[in-house]
Amino acid sequence: MIGYRLTRKAADDLISIYNYTFHQHGELQADTYLHGIEEKLNELANSPSIAVNADGIRPGYKRVLFQKHVIYFKEERDGILIVRILHQQMKATLHFD
Repeated sequence: MIGYRLTRKAADDLISIYNYTFHQHGELQADTYLHGIEEKLNELANSPSIAVNADGIRPGYKRVLFQKHVIYFKEERDGILIVRILHQQMKATLHFD
């Protein structure tokens, strides 16, 4: 089965995104935005080639923009591993170990 997995940091990113959106724009917008991210993750799992290389972060990483956030991932045998989901204004290199 092709799918996606989240690293702990990516899961924490999603929680932070949801909480921020909830407090700034309300529950409906937070739910809608999170649902949109989940749809994009499923799309990426099925078509990782829609992303661009992010080798500058780490060899083998790819990235794709979803509204105001950038999803970083790497391909695996059975799908993709979502590494981080960062706001587009964040300096990505500061958020990878």
